[in-house]
Amino acid sequence: MKVQEEDSNENKDILVMDEGNYPKQVDDITLKELPKGTGLQISEYDVVIMNLFNISEGGVKKLVDNQRELSKHFDNLLWTGHNLIVITEPEIETEEREVALNQLNLLPFYVPLKKERGEKVDTVNEDYETYFRKHVGNKWKYHLEHPPEEKIDFSESFVKYLPDKYKQDYYPHIYSNPIALNGFNKEISFELRYSFHKKQGIDNRYSGFLTILQPPYETSSVEEGIKTILSDKYNLKIEDKPPTWVKDIKAPGEKKIEREIEKLKQKRKKIEELIKAKRKDKNVIERYKKLLYTSSDELRDITWDTLEEIGFEVEKIDKHKEDGKLLLDTTVVILEIKGRKRSLKTEDGRQLLDWIIDYKQRRIKESQEEDISEVIGLLIGNPYRFQELEDRKEPFPEDLLRFIDNTSEDILLITSWDLFKIFKKIEKDGLTKENFSEVLTDVDKTIINYEDLVN
Repeated sequence: MKVQEEDSNENKDILVMDEGNYPKQVDDITLKELPKGTGLQISEYDVVIMNLFNISEGGVKKLVDNQRELSKHFDNLLWTGHNLIVITEPEIETEEREVALNQLNLLPFYVPLKKERGEKVDTVNEDYETYFRKHVGNKWKYHLEHPPEEKIDFSESFVKYLPDKYKQDYYPHIYSNPIALNGFNKEISFELRYSFHKKQGIDNRYSGFLTILQPPYETSSVEEGIKTILSDKYNLKIEDKPPTWVKDIKAPGEKKIEREIEKLKQKRKKIEELIKAKRKDKNVIERYKKLLYTSSDELRDITWDTLEEIGFEVEKIDKHKEDGKLLLDTTVVILEIKGRKRSLKTEDGRQLLDWIIDYKQRRIKESQEEDISEVIGLLIGNPYRFQELEDRKEPFPEDLLRFIDNTSEDILLITSWDLFKIFKKIEKDGLTKENFSEVLTDVDKTIINYEDLVN
């Protein structure tokens, strides 16, 4: 039965498993370099091309020692729908082994080959026409012989690692496309696809393509043969990777360009250091955005830092309970800093009033002075802190304003986002700490607005 055709052969991720100097567009690894265990993720590639023909003794030993692990890799590759191309003969005799190594035992599929010899190749698929004409010639040593599907026996390792449910509940099928035919119309190179059809229902499973190619008898160069396949079938422009010894040879003008590259690298290093420093500066600046959305200690700490950056002397929290103090020339400003999900509350103003009275009592006790009129309170609030600024409601509710109007103490109100805008204006546009101080000491005001300060 004919195989369903592949999708486009371009832009594939390809791994070549062979010793050679392969194009930079593909990955390659020798059999001796194969990592143990899961180190080689073969199934991640769309196509794996493997030379099992003229491999070295070291490669043979690696194959024998890791046969089971490699079979699992190939099983994953094919049952994830990817493709494996193998250049091989059924058996290769080696100097170290009295019995020939059966290369196809590495494959997870049972491949029904019949060993015969011949010297006539007829029809060849156009993707492999140059490969056969230039490298294989007319020699062949095996052909595909389909067994009747009803006689396929799983005990013959038709599939070695497939889950048992497929062996029990599914019928196996082999589909093939000929790549090259001999004079008797036998498939001497071919691509196979395996499937399992459920005995009841339509839940079928298909493998990727397994391609078996006659080796290059004409040239004995598997490397050049694989390069031909990469060029003809996968449309790769063959550009060999330079060998390591070429690095020690300099082309005309190469040293000058290398010096220029080194100078550019030094400049890039300095620029990267500057960027890194600026990113740190940016992180420091960005933290002031906490004035817009935080509460509790986080809001308190960034408020202190902001006031210090503006230029105020801030006495931070000590053994007393207020949220710190601003020390002006003739005035002490007691702070209460609040962030809330909704509006501020009357109790926020009442708490600030308690701090003012408590501070005055401490002053009287410590200095025996009665004139302490220079003490005022500043409530810095961040209400509706999870909402965007333009969506926030009136920050200071009527009951809070009435409470402040009815107290004999001087209490001012400001939102933390107005403080943020004032800080930005001072940093960028020449607004000064003194301008802010004048507003703080203006007893006719209750609410400090950014607009009143800048207009």
